[in-house]
Amino acid sequence: MRRLKLLQHLVLALCMSLLVWQVWKSPEEFWGQFVNVRWHNLTFVFLALAAGHLILTFRQVYMLRHAGISLPFWKLWTITYVGLFTNSFLPGGTGLDLTRLYYFKKISARSTSELGGIVLLDKPVGVSSNAALQRVKRLYRARKAGHSGSLDPLAGGMLPITLGEATKMAGFVLEADKVYWTRVKLGTVTTTGDAEGTVVATRAVQPVAEERLREVLKAFTGPIDQIPPMHSAIKRNGQPLYKLAHKGLEVERPPRRVVINDIRLLRYEGDELDLEIDCSKGTYIRTLAEDIGNRLGFGGYVGSLRRLSIGPYRAAQMVTMEQLEAAERDGDQALLGLLLPMESALTHWPSVSLSDELAFFIRRGQPVAVSKAPKAKLVKLYSARDSFLGVGRVMEDGRIAPRRLVNPQ
Repeated sequence: MRRLKLLQHLVLALCMSLLVWQVWKSPEEFWGQFVNVRWHNLTFVFLALAAGHLILTFRQVYMLRHAGISLPFWKLWTITYVGLFTNSFLPGGTGLDLTRLYYFKKISARSTSELGGIVLLDKPVGVSSNAALQRVKRLYRARKAGHSGSLDPLAGGMLPITLGEATKMAGFVLEADKVYWTRVKLGTVTTTGDAEGTVVATRAVQPVAEERLREVLKAFTGPIDQIPPMHSAIKRNGQPLYKLAHKGLEVERPPRRVVINDIRLLRYEGDELDLEIDCSKGTYIRTLAEDIGNRLGFGGYVGSLRRLSIGPYRAAQMVTMEQLEAAERDGDQALLGLLLPMESALTHWPSVSLSDELAFFIRRGQPVAVSKAPKAKLVKLYSARDSFLGVGRVMEDGRIAPRRLVNPQ
């Protein structure tokens, strides 16, 4: 974005410099024959402005597409360029004001931009989590969007995308346990622990008895300590580890405690091992695959990875990008039908219904006394009309304080 703006200023500066140089080189000829050359110079200035605004249009269109404007590209380009160019000649930014008014009407006509909900996207392999997020955000014309639990481009499967007020529930989804399917390739070690890395070592794979294999897998269940891979988003001194890894650097990483609830052996054939892993947040499947391969004596890496579930969500609830795009063509109601309510992330939590009076004080940040309050630390809060209010925290004295509230829908 900044480069496009800088390029625009450079083009304008170059064109204007050439014009000044022409006047400075032969001022007598320029002013003496002004009548003959003025249209030539005006055309030159006009072309300079056009070139500058052409570059700026690229920048504006890019921003508008990411802000949820889903008009055809040619239409978006034409309206933006006309608005920017006419703004050079009309007073008070009239051209841009007219363009903004047009966009505002387009956005206001869509009803989904203000809604909150969760899309369980079946992220395709080869697409980054952020790219998938931006596509879904544009489809729903959402002003706010986020994802709960990033997936590498190599991995596919469940990517919960929160829209609108549901973004306030993203942190609770992140805390939930997750289930993955993975195919471990034995006998090969890579720099990244997955198929995208460079091979650094290979070993011949010998047959392993199933009993021995299950023994090794059992050794990795329960609480274990993992050393995060260098190719990860964990930050050290404010810089992500993967950026250091790209520079060829390796730094010491303290181990992190994670919990492997279960490892199920689905298939073992040749140098391939198919596993289903139920684990806590923060678990690196790449590290686990390497550790299992090393324990067997061959080394290993993640050949394929797919997330099957997160917390209360199951694989059958996922929707593909193709389904979302087809729903957009069918209209807003079809898109809304694929949204899950934001409180679905908290299915197994106890709920508390508040009277209108108590809801009034909760919304103003004040703890309230509730009879027979649950013993759990966190609860779902509902109004007397069954409207979801947000998350409450049960205090030691039994009162409930607001923890994360959402705006009324």
